[in-house]
This record gives sequence, C-alpha cells and structure tokens, in this order.
Amino acid sequence: MTDPSIAGVISLCLFVSTVAVGLAGADKPPPLGFLWLVGVLAAACLFAFRRLKRHLGSRREGRLGQTRRIAVEGAAAGLGIAVVLLLMGGRAQEVSVSIVDRAIGLLVFSAAGSVVALVGWLGAAQLQSHFNRSRQSPPV
Repeated sequence: MTDPSIAGVISLCLFVSTVAVGLAGADKPPPLGFLWLVGVLAAACLFAFRRLKRHLGSRREGRLGQTRRIAVEGAAAGLGIAVVLLLMGGRAQEVSVSIVDRAIGLLVFSAAGSVVALVGWLGAAQLQSHFNRSRQSPPV
C-alpha cells in the first residue's frame, strides 16, 4: 500500500467517523444546516489527506518533532472548524452565549482536533510500518 493510499484510507475513515458522530448528536431528521457541517468536515479531511501524504513521505525529522507538528496542525484545523461553524451558526434569540463560553468551545474544538490528528497519524504510521515490513520480509 502506498503512502497516498494510506493517507486516503485514514482520511476517509476520519470523514465517516466524524460525520457519524455529528449525525448521532444531531436532531432527527438533521437540520439543513447539517450539510454545512458535512462540507466543512470534507474540507478538513481533504486537508488531513494532503498533510498525511506529506508526513508519511518525509520522516527525516525526529518522531517527537513530527508528532508535535501533527498535534499543532490538528489543533489549528479544529480551531478553524470551530471558527467557521461559529461564523455560520444561526442565532437563537432565547439563548445568550457569553464570550467565555465561546472561548471554551474554541479550546474544546482545538483540543479535539489535536487528538483526532494524533490518532489518525498513529493509524497511518502503523499502516505504513506494517506494509513496509511485509514488503521487506521474504514470502514463506
């Protein structure tokens, strides 16, 4: 399995799982605005695909440095998703959200993005090492 196909599998799993979690938490039937969330998640997964391809292709820097970079990129992606959803979100008249609540929400999205990026990276790195080992070992 090549690095682009590994990145594709991980990105597709990321997309399906995040949409499933969003669908599980949405009203039944989901509101029309749910399509915006699906679009934002698709864009984030495309970003993850491109970054995973790059990270799998270049393992020159140390593991700690690469892991840190992936965590920061995931946090930035989570923050970006939160900002987009915050800007696109509807305004409920009867609910007032303070600036502190919004800041906490941004931090939660950022932390979740970092965790998801690290889990995706762990899966991609495991797949890459598995397929590299299977290519190097002679058939029995």
